[in-house]
Amino acid sequence: MFSGGSSMYNLNQYVMNYLSYNTLLQMKNTLSTDLAFKYNKIEEKLYINSAFDSPKSITIEYIPIFENVEQITSDY
Repeated sequence: MFSGGSSMYNLNQYVMNYLSYNTLLQMKNTLSTDLAFKYNKIEEKLYINSAFDSPKSITIEYIPIFENVEQITSDY
């Protein structure tokens, strides 16, 4: 795989590409799990802050917080 006279150069390029790819994966994961947002209750609007270009679509998952068992109305 890394044979030839310039094998060290090829290895360096491979490592740099691998590190760049891992950085992009980490950025994607951060955006998908730790998106900064602010909800304006008066206007009923959700403002999302993104350090990168605006996404074409976004999925919002609502996870209710229950304080007691009587609030649970579904078996699932």
